[in-house]
Amino acid sequence: MIKRLFLEAVFATSVVFGVMGLFAIIPLNIGALKPLNAAVEDFDMVDLYYSQLKANEGNFSKNVVLVNIGDAGRAEIAELINFISIGQPAAIGVDVFFSGLRGDGSDSLLAAAVRTNPNVVMASFFDGETEQIKTSAPDFASGHSGYANFVGTDPRYSTIRAFEPQRAVAATLHQSFGVQVANVANPEKATAFLTRNSAEEEIRFIGNSASFLFFEKAQILNLEVDPELFAGKIVLIGYMGKTVDDATTIEDKFFTPLNEKLSGRSVPDMSGMVVHANIIEMIVTQNWVSRMPPWLAVVVGILITYLHVVFYMFLKVKWNLYFDGLSKVLQAISIILMIYMVFLAFHHHNFRLDITLGLLGVALAADVLFVYEALVNTLHKRFGFTSILIEEK
Repeated sequence: MIKRLFLEAVFATSVVFGVMGLFAIIPLNIGALKPLNAAVEDFDMVDLYYSQLKANEGNFSKNVVLVNIGDAGRAEIAELINFISIGQPAAIGVDVFFSGLRGDGSDSLLAAAVRTNPNVVMASFFDGETEQIKTSAPDFASGHSGYANFVGTDPRYSTIRAFEPQRAVAATLHQSFGVQVANVANPEKATAFLTRNSAEEEIRFIGNSASFLFFEKAQILNLEVDPELFAGKIVLIGYMGKTVDDATTIEDKFFTPLNEKLSGRSVPDMSGMVVHANIIEMIVTQNWVSRMPPWLAVVVGILITYLHVVFYMFLKVKWNLYFDGLSKVLQAISIILMIYMVFLAFHHHNFRLDITLGLLGVALAADVLFVYEALVNTLHKRFGFTSILIEEK
């Protein structure tokens, strides 16, 4: 009986994956379901880890300092760069795009500040329409620049979870803003990060602005800050709102996994500069995320589904009267344990367990087993097919 059970479970498992395939190819364009479909497509299991389970851990960066420019003009930004450089930081990242010259003294002040501080990294961006890297006006060019783009189907509405460390444009390899800043501050760790050779890297978030030491531009311009605080630090200068705590301004803000609302969100939760700060922190602390290879995720998903099908079939044969209740209990316990394993692997080892296929298999297996039972009964009546689920009379 045991040998037949394990063998027939192979056929039953194939039916489970056949049902999955049907769900995948059948388009669900029902208007009422479109909001649900969009929410599901943009949901990731680790979002729950960030938004609910890790929100109160109190992580704090010892490497990155943020400076909010608010409504600062070019002359004030130049003054910020010059003041910060007195403290001899490891790198100064300017997450601001200066599209052209204004024809006044502020241009020359900013150009001089950038030129006289060799560890300044300027932000650029990749223009998908022209397939070009757009940089600030040539007067503000420094020896280092990086594109500030993130990865998302639509950065205005998608949850930002990843970025491209480097991209080849017109036969030239360009680095992202975060990688370039980290490279200026710590070339060895940036090089170690790039040797992973990943087209995309998941961002390992430590938190929002509260996880970093930050200052408003007025605090620095009014000489309320000791420049020694910037010694050996990576300092990012950019726009975080009228003030850092300004929750009403959504300019240059994005949805991230730290958003407290997992669905039905209306307000982006993190400024672009803080996203860059998380990327840089991840690189310099070598706290990056590794992922399960896709082929292994498929193998694990099939194995998880198969083992549950075996147990469900055993219940059906031995305790059919209690099958509905017992199968639902097993299903709930299995799903909770698998999600817990995902959280543990991510929290302690920065490793992404991809068990999505297994979760779907566990969720469907018990119900699909009724479909399989009906199928084998039909085959038994017409062709004499035998199955452990068919009661011999």
